[in-house]
Amino acid sequence: MPNKSPEMHSRRGRRVSRRYKKRQRIRIIVITLLILFIGGLVSLISVLKKTESSSVFHLDHECVLGEDTCVAISGEQKVTLSADEKPESLKIITFTTTLTNIHADHIVLDLQGKKMFMGINQIDMKKVNDNTWSGSIEMAVCTTGSMTWLASLLIHDESLAYPTRAEFEFVAQ
Repeated sequence: MPNKSPEMHSRRGRRVSRRYKKRQRIRIIVITLLILFIGGLVSLISVLKKTESSSVFHLDHECVLGEDTCVAISGEQKVTLSADEKPESLKIITFTTTLTNIHADHIVLDLQGKKMFMGINQIDMKKVNDNTWSGSIEMAVCTTGSMTWLASLLIHDESLAYPTRAEFEFVAQ
């Protein structure tokens, strides 16, 4: 068995040292990326919570869509929703919304069955004047005779990351 020269020990030591330093650099990079990822995640959650809390509208009073104008309020902002007649299956209903202290570039009315999937029922509302929007949609048929619907107004403002959402409930026969 040949004796290992000091030079071989030195080379081997340098290789081990380089591997150790390389592993340390990789650990530092991974830890840094992990910290940045967690920081970004915390920031995103914070932004989402702010957006969520600033766009929650509460119904001002119970209403019957088609007979009443439904009103949802959040601070100084107000959204109303009305229908030209009582919503019924297979009827074309015109919905109108009025915004108070809210800017909108685009509004989508999304109708969903509360307890049953009723397909995709969305309409792009058309601007009638500065704060009033309108759109018509044929109500889907419900085989149970009566359906509770959730009407969500998605109010898009290009200066905001997420649309403002106002939700209403109504029953259609």
